[in-house]
Amino acid sequence: MKENCKAELIDIGIPRRDTVEAFEQWEHFVPDLMVVEGMPIPGHLYYVAEYVMMIRDIFAGGTISLVKTPKRVMRLREVLVLPGLAQYIARERAHIPPPVLPASVPLVDGLPVAEKSVLTVLLKQFAEALDLDVDPGLALCFDTLFSANLGARKAKAKYPRRSSTPSRSRRATPGSTSRSATASATRSGWPRPSASTWPGPARSS
Repeated sequence: MKENCKAELIDIGIPRRDTVEAFEQWEHFVPDLMVVEGMPIPGHLYYVAEYVMMIRDIFAGGTISLVKTPKRVMRLREVLVLPGLAQYIARERAHIPPPVLPASVPLVDGLPVAEKSVLTVLLKQFAEALDLDVDPGLALCFDTLFSANLGARKAKAKYPRRSSTPSRSRRATPGSTSRSATASATRSGWPRPSASTWPGPARSS
């Protein structure tokens, strides 16, 4: 009997094994790989990073998937409140050098768990990407700006508006120019781990 497995093609990027990008991805994701019912899957922080990236893209106006925004925000929040995420957030916080963001980190620590989790990850990313530990002047500017605006974050957010132009489908098709594609099963035929262990949603969209 033929398996009734529904799937969709999603764009992925697969770096060559001898590139700097491959080493970077290996360092970030392999230590946190989880095996659920025999299937290796990325750890919790992978899903946080993926959804943050998609939501950032929406706010920057560089996406045609605005209609998917509410669903992606809710899925991100589901990951952010998983009990198993706390240890990874604590690890990310530990990677922020204490003297670098003396005002921002304590303020983030006092936020509700979902906001605390995602902003801790973002602060760590900024501190690492901007080399704030070796540039005290830039670190002071960033810390001052971030901490001063944190309380007004909701008022300052510029929410994107849906365009009246019909959006194009982003599904990969034969002959499309997507980087690469893989079939991601979303229904029967794949393991469905419990909500307490699964770090991300079962469907990607």
